[in-house]
Amino acid sequence: MNDSDKKFGNIGSLFMFSGLNFLLVLAISLLYFTHSKHYFGELISLIIADISNFFMLSLVPFAISLVFVKTPGLLRKYISIAAYSLFTIFILYDACIYKVLKMHFNSLVINLIFTKGGLETLEFSLSLMIMTALMALSVIVIEFIIYSLSMRQPIKFPVYAVICLLCIVVVDKSIYAY
Repeated sequence: MNDSDKKFGNIGSLFMFSGLNFLLVLAISLLYFTHSKHYFGELISLIIADISNFFMLSLVPFAISLVFVKTPGLLRKYISIAAYSLFTIFILYDACIYKVLKMHFNSLVINLIFTKGGLETLEFSLSLMIMTALMALSVIVIEFIIYSLSMRQPIKFPVYAVICLLCIVVVDKSIYAY
Protein backbone atom coordinates (compact mmCIF):
# COMPACT_ATOMS: atom_id res chain seq x y z
CA MET A 1 0.00 0.00 0.00
CA ASN A 2 1.55 3.31 -1.03
CA ASP A 3 1.24 6.67 0.77
CA SER A 4 -1.71 7.88 -1.31
CA ASP A 5 -3.67 4.71 -0.45
CA LYS A 6 -3.00 5.33 3.23
CA LYS A 7 -4.05 8.96 2.87
CA PHE A 8 -7.18 8.67 0.75
CA GLY A 9 -7.88 4.93 0.51
CA ASN A 10 -10.89 3.57 -1.29
CA ILE A 11 -12.82 6.83 -1.20
CA GLY A 12 -10.09 8.66 -3.12
CA SER A 13 -10.12 5.95 -5.75
CA LEU A 14 -13.91 6.24 -5.97
CA PHE A 15 -13.63 10.01 -6.56
CA MET A 16 -11.14 9.37 -9.35
CA PHE A 17 -13.31 6.61 -10.86
CA SER A 18 -16.41 8.80 -10.68
CA GLY A 19 -14.65 11.80 -12.17
CA LEU A 20 -13.30 9.81 -15.11
CA ASN A 21 -16.74 8.31 -15.68
CA PHE A 22 -18.32 11.75 -15.62
CA LEU A 23 -15.91 12.84 -18.36
CA LEU A 24 -16.75 9.70 -20.35
CA VAL A 25 -20.48 10.41 -20.08
CA LEU A 26 -19.92 14.04 -21.12
CA ALA A 27 -18.02 12.79 -24.18
CA ILE A 28 -20.89 10.44 -25.04
CA SER A 29 -23.39 13.26 -24.54
CA LEU A 30 -21.86 15.10 -27.49
CA LEU A 31 -24.03 12.77 -29.60
CA TYR A 32 -27.05 14.80 -28.47
CA PHE A 33 -25.64 17.90 -30.17
CA THR A 34 -25.21 16.35 -33.61
CA HIS A 35 -28.87 16.32 -34.59
CA SER A 36 -29.29 19.95 -35.62
CA LYS A 37 -27.63 23.32 -35.96
CA HIS A 38 -27.61 25.50 -32.89
CA TYR A 39 -27.18 29.21 -32.34
CA PHE A 40 -24.43 30.29 -29.97
CA GLY A 41 -26.77 31.19 -27.09
CA GLU A 42 -28.72 27.98 -27.50
CA LEU A 43 -25.49 25.98 -27.58
CA ILE A 44 -24.27 27.56 -24.33
CA SER A 45 -27.63 26.79 -22.71
CA LEU A 46 -27.48 23.18 -23.95
CA ILE A 47 -23.94 22.72 -22.64
CA ILE A 48 -24.91 24.06 -19.20
CA ALA A 49 -27.98 21.79 -19.14
CA ASP A 50 -25.87 18.85 -20.32
CA ILE A 51 -23.28 19.26 -17.57
CA SER A 52 -25.95 19.89 -14.94
CA ASN A 53 -28.16 16.94 -15.84
CA PHE A 54 -25.35 14.43 -16.27
CA PHE A 55 -23.72 15.52 -13.02
CA MET A 56 -26.98 14.89 -11.18
CA LEU A 57 -27.53 11.57 -12.98
CA SER A 58 -23.95 10.52 -12.19
CA LEU A 59 -24.78 10.73 -8.50
CA VAL A 60 -26.81 7.50 -8.79
CA PRO A 61 -23.93 5.12 -9.67
CA PHE A 62 -21.70 7.14 -7.32
CA ALA A 63 -24.12 6.52 -4.44
CA ILE A 64 -24.31 2.81 -5.27
CA SER A 65 -20.51 2.61 -5.31
CA LEU A 66 -20.24 4.67 -2.13
CA VAL A 67 -22.41 2.17 -0.24
CA PHE A 68 -19.88 -0.56 -1.06
CA VAL A 69 -16.70 1.52 -0.66
CA LYS A 70 -15.53 -0.35 2.45
CA THR A 71 -16.36 -3.87 1.20
CA PRO A 72 -13.62 -6.31 0.13
CA GLY A 73 -11.82 -5.51 -3.11
CA LEU A 74 -13.47 -7.77 -5.71
CA LEU A 75 -17.03 -7.14 -4.58
CA ARG A 76 -16.43 -3.37 -4.49
CA LYS A 77 -14.76 -3.53 -7.90
CA TYR A 78 -17.52 -5.46 -9.63
CA ILE A 79 -20.37 -3.49 -8.06
CA SER A 80 -18.76 -0.15 -9.00
CA ILE A 81 -18.01 -1.31 -12.53
CA ALA A 82 -21.53 -2.74 -12.94
CA ALA A 83 -23.20 0.44 -11.67
CA TYR A 84 -21.20 2.75 -13.91
CA SER A 85 -21.38 0.37 -16.88
CA LEU A 86 -25.17 0.20 -16.73
CA PHE A 87 -25.37 3.97 -16.38
CA THR A 88 -22.98 4.62 -19.28
CA ILE A 89 -24.64 2.03 -21.53
CA PHE A 90 -28.03 3.59 -20.81
CA ILE A 91 -26.72 7.06 -21.71
CA LEU A 92 -25.05 5.73 -24.86
CA TYR A 93 -28.18 3.91 -26.04
CA ASP A 94 -30.36 6.89 -25.16
CA ALA A 95 -28.11 9.15 -27.23
CA CYS A 96 -28.30 6.74 -30.17
CA ILE A 97 -32.09 6.48 -29.91
CA TYR A 98 -32.34 10.27 -29.64
CA LYS A 99 -30.25 10.64 -32.77
CA VAL A 100 -32.61 8.36 -34.74
CA LEU A 101 -36.05 9.03 -33.22
CA LYS A 102 -35.51 12.52 -31.74
CA MET A 103 -36.84 11.29 -28.38
CA HIS A 104 -35.30 9.88 -25.22
CA PHE A 105 -36.14 6.55 -23.59
CA ASN A 106 -39.84 6.56 -22.80
CA SER A 107 -42.72 4.10 -22.85
CA LEU A 108 -43.12 4.37 -26.63
CA VAL A 109 -39.47 3.51 -27.24
CA ILE A 110 -39.60 0.65 -24.75
CA ASN A 111 -42.74 -0.71 -26.45
CA LEU A 112 -41.03 -0.52 -29.83
CA ILE A 113 -38.05 -2.44 -28.50
CA PHE A 114 -39.91 -5.17 -26.62
CA THR A 115 -43.13 -5.57 -28.60
CA LYS A 116 -43.22 -8.27 -31.26
CA GLY A 117 -42.57 -6.61 -34.60
CA GLY A 118 -41.32 -3.39 -33.03
CA LEU A 119 -37.69 -3.93 -33.91
CA GLU A 120 -38.64 -4.91 -37.45
CA THR A 121 -40.53 -1.63 -37.77
CA LEU A 122 -37.30 0.18 -36.93
CA GLU A 123 -35.40 -2.07 -39.35
CA PHE A 124 -33.29 -3.43 -36.49
CA SER A 125 -31.18 -6.05 -38.30
CA LEU A 126 -28.87 -8.73 -36.94
CA SER A 127 -25.83 -6.60 -37.74
CA LEU A 128 -27.32 -3.73 -35.73
CA MET A 129 -27.96 -6.09 -32.80
CA ILE A 130 -24.34 -7.26 -32.96
CA MET A 131 -23.14 -3.65 -33.08
CA THR A 132 -25.33 -2.81 -30.08
CA ALA A 133 -23.88 -5.73 -28.11
CA LEU A 134 -20.34 -4.72 -29.08
CA MET A 135 -21.04 -1.17 -27.91
CA ALA A 136 -22.12 -2.50 -24.52
CA LEU A 137 -19.10 -4.80 -24.33
CA SER A 138 -16.75 -1.94 -25.21
CA VAL A 139 -18.27 0.20 -22.44
CA ILE A 140 -17.67 -2.60 -19.93
CA VAL A 141 -14.04 -2.95 -21.08
CA ILE A 142 -13.58 0.83 -20.82
CA GLU A 143 -15.03 0.71 -17.28
CA PHE A 144 -12.50 -1.96 -16.27
CA ILE A 145 -9.70 0.22 -17.67
CA ILE A 146 -10.99 3.32 -15.89
CA TYR A 147 -11.31 1.36 -12.65
CA SER A 148 -7.74 0.07 -12.86
CA LEU A 149 -6.45 3.58 -13.62
CA SER A 150 -8.36 5.08 -10.70
CA MET A 151 -6.97 2.49 -8.29
CA ARG A 152 -3.43 3.57 -9.19
CA GLN A 153 -3.96 7.26 -8.46
CA PRO A 154 -6.59 8.07 -5.81
CA ILE A 155 -7.32 11.75 -5.23
CA LYS A 156 -8.57 13.91 -2.39
CA PHE A 157 -12.17 15.06 -2.36
CA PRO A 158 -12.44 17.47 -5.33
CA VAL A 159 -14.06 20.31 -3.38
CA TYR A 160 -13.63 23.02 -6.03
CA ALA A 161 -14.82 20.79 -8.88
CA VAL A 162 -17.94 19.78 -6.94
CA ILE A 163 -18.65 23.41 -5.99
CA CYS A 164 -18.33 24.47 -9.64
CA LEU A 165 -20.63 21.63 -10.76
CA LEU A 166 -23.18 22.50 -8.07
CA CYS A 167 -23.11 26.13 -9.22
CA ILE A 168 -23.80 24.97 -12.77
CA VAL A 169 -26.71 22.87 -11.48
CA VAL A 170 -28.14 25.84 -9.56
CA VAL A 171 -27.81 28.15 -12.58
CA ASP A 172 -29.33 25.56 -14.92
CA LYS A 173 -32.25 24.68 -12.67
CA SER A 174 -32.98 28.30 -11.81
CA ILE A 175 -33.06 29.25 -15.50
CA TYR A 176 -35.54 26.49 -16.28
CA ALA A 177 -37.56 27.18 -13.13
CA TYR A 178 -37.98 30.78 -14.21
